[in-house]
Amino acid sequence: MVYLIDEDVKSRNPLRKAIKEGKEREIEAARQPAVCIAGEIINMMGQCLELMLELAESCPDEAVHYLGEASHLAMGAIRSSRVYIVNMADQCSDETYRFVTRRENEMSLEKFMELAKPFYNDELKAYADDEKLAAMIQTRISTFPEVNEKAAFVCGLPEYDTELFVNKKNKTTLEMAKDVLTAAIPVIKGIDSFDNDTLFAELKAFAEAKELKAGAVMWIIRIGVSGMSVTPGGATELMAVLGKEESVSRLEKSLAKLN
Repeated sequence: MVYLIDEDVKSRNPLRKAIKEGKEREIEAARQPAVCIAGEIINMMGQCLELMLELAESCPDEAVHYLGEASHLAMGAIRSSRVYIVNMADQCSDETYRFVTRRENEMSLEKFMELAKPFYNDELKAYADDEKLAAMIQTRISTFPEVNEKAAFVCGLPEYDTELFVNKKNKTTLEMAKDVLTAAIPVIKGIDSFDNDTLFAELKAFAEAKELKAGAVMWIIRIGVSGMSVTPGGATELMAVLGKEESVSRLEKSLAKLN
């Protein structure tokens, strides 16, 4: 790994020089190894994460936090290398771009779920195999221990202050929240295909029919189904994960809080 990092640093210097001098042929020649080495770092860090998964199964409780720290470093290396090669992708030849794309898609949802599973706490372990939830949080975490923070919304509607419905940017008020939930719940109950795209289209149409901004409606629905100021996805993403029955139940409880 140390060798790869050293080669990574060395490969970028010629690229910077070629870019500064504006020499196209030298730029392309230097870009290829720079991007490939960054890709190899991603590949190696992925292997490290797989090793951590194996170690986690037999790791004593007092040492688990060391695996968390190691995964943080590995994910950090993956993220910085991804940023570098993706920034280069638009300027690369087709061959290099295909290499970048292959690396970017290397961690499948299945692999992510496998690696993340040991990091779920006791309250969330039951949701570790939920593909919809995993797909939502995969691109929203930088370290695996963060899955608990991002997935917390599935555990139930918490006690929350109704002032969360008030948002200056979207110009939402408590009275508006009450009116929106009252009118939106029957609409949501009537949606058959409970996926993100369908939900978004239906609620956008609902907002237009009520002559409201879509952002205002989405804000109110998001607070209504989560009871949280910050969530890993928007209103329709959360509902797609929770399902119709749970989403409607939460919205009805939130409406009751406003009445």
